[in-house]
Amino acid sequence: MNKKTVIIPLTFVVTWNNLFRAVGGKRHYSVSDYGEYYWSEAGGKLKSKTRWKESGNGSDDYGFSALPGGYRWDDGSDFENTGLNGYWWSATEGSESHSAYSHFMSGDFAADKVFESISLKGTGFSVRCIQASHKADDGAGR
Repeated sequence: MNKKTVIIPLTFVVTWNNLFRAVGGKRHYSVSDYGEYYWSEAGGKLKSKTRWKESGNGSDDYGFSALPGGYRWDDGSDFENTGLNGYWWSATEGSESHSAYSHFMSGDFAADKVFESISLKGTGFSVRCIQASHKADDGAGR
């Protein structure tokens, strides 16, 4: 991608770490191929109760209902991992060509975890948008 495209209104933000901290679990350094860091427990609590293959369903404790949408290759050629994994962009930019994302997975090893990594910006991941809360400036400097 050579130009920036605004995909959400400017009054919205894309955030993950605050959500993961709020639902529990700790951030750990990962030595796996799935990402540099992972959050224990957050994945299982945020994933939907259905539609995940290979024993990957979650408890959806907070009504987020993360679904396993898979991803689209950065060249637009194909979709992969639908039903197995869910990928969401983060607002954190890694470099001019890469950005951070969060990765929910199926299977016994990773069903309750959420991994963090980086990917090419042209890759097709899901986006989670939250309306930013702004306090009105009353001019008093508070």
